[in-house]
Amino acid sequence: MQKRWFHRISTIFIVGLLVGSHGCETLKLRVSNPKLQATIVSKTGADVKIRTFTSNNHSIRYVTVGDSSKPPLVLLHGSPSSLSGWRAVYTDSNFTNKYYLILIDRPGYGFSQFGNVVTSIAEQASLVNGILKELQLNQPARILGSSYGGPVALKAAMQAPDLYNQIVLLSASVKPSAEKVYDISYLMVVPVIEWLFPKVFTMASKEKLSHANELKKLTEWNRIKSPVTILHGDADELIYYDNALYAQEQLLPYTSVDLITLKNKGHALIFSDPDYLKALLLLYLQQ
Repeated sequence: MQKRWFHRISTIFIVGLLVGSHGCETLKLRVSNPKLQATIVSKTGADVKIRTFTSNNHSIRYVTVGDSSKPPLVLLHGSPSSLSGWRAVYTDSNFTNKYYLILIDRPGYGFSQFGNVVTSIAEQASLVNGILKELQLNQPARILGSSYGGPVALKAAMQAPDLYNQIVLLSASVKPSAEKVYDISYLMVVPVIEWLFPKVFTMASKEKLSHANELKKLTEWNRIKSPVTILHGDADELIYYDNALYAQEQLLPYTSVDLITLKNKGHALIFSDPDYLKALLLLYLQQ
């Protein structure tokens, strides 16, 4: 009897915690415009411009950091996250002095119509390319896609090869069904029940459960002409190392590929080992 009541009380507590978390900014994994700008300026002194790109009912927040005459570097976050996930990079003057950073909240995340996730990789890529065209860059960009940002980076280069001169895939999910799917992800997308969970996690689940079919649509590998650098940990238990080998196999007939195996490293290095990751990026990003 005591165990039954303990279970009921625990369930009520957990549900209450989840419901109460809906309005919590921390669980939206984003940083407001004033705080973002103040942080970057205080850490690096770099010029910061916070912008909005609108297209086909989409409203996408993106941020440029640094001197626009420097080599452009586009940063695409994974899921769940937002452009603020790149804090270790955009607060480091080694990057802001060397590159013109372009940080993008992917659709549904951060302040890009939070909650309205777009599962189409092609649609996301089109928005990224629209932003670059709006900026009227004077040179091709390097594009770095982390985790679920990886296939978006690839598709962007497939759609508009001339916009890019290097693609960097960081722990990127590119091979269909080669990633861990948690049982709770299926529960998070059930109507009504999904409301119990923080929105950022239900969005991530919707993206994850559509990913295998979306990745099967990545077929125009021959359109990629930029050199590709693949950084992937061989101990990644979320986005398996097979993704790196698969990407290399698809790309090698058409462009140069540099596969860097990160020994005994897992996923989300930007959070777990940012200094190690930044050193790698400074080494392998084209100057």
